[in-house]
Amino acid sequence: MEYTKKHFSTRKISETLLDFAKPVFDKLEGDCDKETLENGLMLAVTVWNSLVLDKRDSTSQRIVEFVCEPLQARTGLMI
Repeated sequence: MEYTKKHFSTRKISETLLDFAKPVFDKLEGDCDKETLENGLMLAVTVWNSLVLDKRDSTSQRIVEFVCEPLQARTGLMI
């Protein structure tokens, strides 16, 4: 299939990603520092990318090894 402009949304990916991350941000309490917000956004991006990878390759273990473990090491978040 050849893709043309009509196949794509005019909405910015950043807007879509912020909507996707809203449940993460809703769980954060009060005023958060920049690092906490960045980690929350990184978590949302990780989940987004893992869903894309899983749909493409159906390799959940690979997702854990290449996406979740590095994120957990950097942020200390339990995934």
